Amino acid sequence: YVGMCWLPYWTEMIWTSLAMPFKADSCYKIEIDLAFYDEINYYGNIQTTFPMKIQLYSSSLFCMEDDMLWESDYIDHFIWLTYEFMLEPEQDIDNNIIKTYYDQTMPEEIGYMLMDNIVVTTPPDLDLGNDTTICNNDSIQLYPGPGFEEYIWQDGSEDSVYYASEPGTYYVEGITDYGCSRYDTIVIEQTPDIDLGTDTTICTGDTIQISAGSGYASYMWFNGTTDSTMQVWDVGQYLVWVIVTDSLGCMGVDSLHLSIIDDSTTVDLGPDTLVCASEGYTLYPGYYEEYLWQDGSTDSTFLVTEPGEYWVEVLGDCGYGQDT
Repeated sequence: YVGMCWLPYWTEMIWTSLAMPFKADSCYKIEIDLAFYDEINYYGNIQTTFPMKIQLYSSSLFCMEDDMLWESDYIDHFIWLTYEFMLEPEQDIDNNIIKTYYDQTMPEEIGYMLMDNIVVTTPPDLDLGNDTTICNNDSIQLYPGPGFEEYIWQDGSEDSVYYASEPGTYYVEGITDYGCSRYDTIVIEQTPDIDLGTDTTICTGDTIQISAGSGYASYMWFNGTTDSTMQVWDVGQYLVWVIVTDSLGCMGVDSLHLSIIDDSTTVDLGPDTLVCASEGYTLYPGYYEEYLWQDGSTDSTFLVTEPGEYWVEVLGDCGYGQDT
């Protein structure tokens, strides 16, 4: 241990260069054992002493006081007691000063104290690992590491591990039993994440190219092709699906319904017919996007009340059609 005195004109202090500097925005727990002794041999004379404080400063130059980092209470106990405090510096600290201090009227000539066992504790490392990719429908266990009293994840959960099953950014705060925190973040992506698009209808003569995306190790389409894209031309109804595999061995599946219809739009008002003069007759060509009757009306039906020739032009999925 060391004993240090204090007089208004004579202050003892310890200056030291730190082998491991305190880093800005880090957190440290510092413990110091302190005690008081009420006598001192002052050049051969036993003198009564009084309790005082100590102060901790950062120091840029030898014995130069910069920012005060901590100040103790008055040390007036004869047994050793451990004082503990947290240090979270705003800038790097390479050197420290521990000095004696008294800010009241002196009860005796000399202030005195004893100091021993300075211990600096830093939180353990907290590491979620590198950003990573997982397969769709899989999950990954995130474990920050041991040594923390409490864990707080991005969703407020407090388990020591977290199971991530969705793509996104995950973070955790680890808090030690002495109040220091460490943080880390990880970004998780899922693959393959493919999208063939929505169900669609095209006419013969039109072209549609369906893509599963580039960069996968293999492709398998419903029709046996293995390119990243596929095309279909023949009239019909198709359930188009693809299975892709990436370089990690992850597989993804997507599908859509594709209708390819004849490029002519047909419409049928039925055969020429006779009706009684006192009866009406409704013409309905079916469902289409647009209608135009011989009199310029545009309803989906037409009520016939007079003999004559009637026609309709309709707009369907693949153009216009007409019947009379």
